[in-house]
Amino acid sequence: MTDAYHVFFVGENPSLDNSLTGGYIGSPRNIGFVKISLDQDGVLSEGDTETGGYYGFNGGYHEQSHNGIQWLTDYDDEETNVSRLKQIAITDD
Repeated sequence: MTDAYHVFFVGENPSLDNSLTGGYIGSPRNIGFVKISLDQDGVLSEGDTETGGYYGFNGGYHEQSHNGIQWLTDYDDEETNVSRLKQIAITDD
C-alpha cells in the first residue's frame, strides 16, 4: 500500500443528489475508498463516477463529480448506517 494513498471515508450512497435532502439523512451512509497517486494528480482506483452538485454559500449551484469510488458497504435503508469510522495503521508485513 506504499504506491498510493488510500482515502477511506463515510459517505452517503448515492451522493451528490440534492433531491434526497430534507429528512433525517439524505441517503444511507456507507464506507468507501478512493486510491490516488502519491503526487495526488490522478485517481488510480476503478469504480463508479458520481455526478451532481451542491449549493455554495453564495446560493449558486456548483457542479461536482467523484470518480474511482469503491464502496465497501451497501446499506440501503435509513435504519442501518455507518458511523464513526476509525483510523488504523496498515503495514506491508
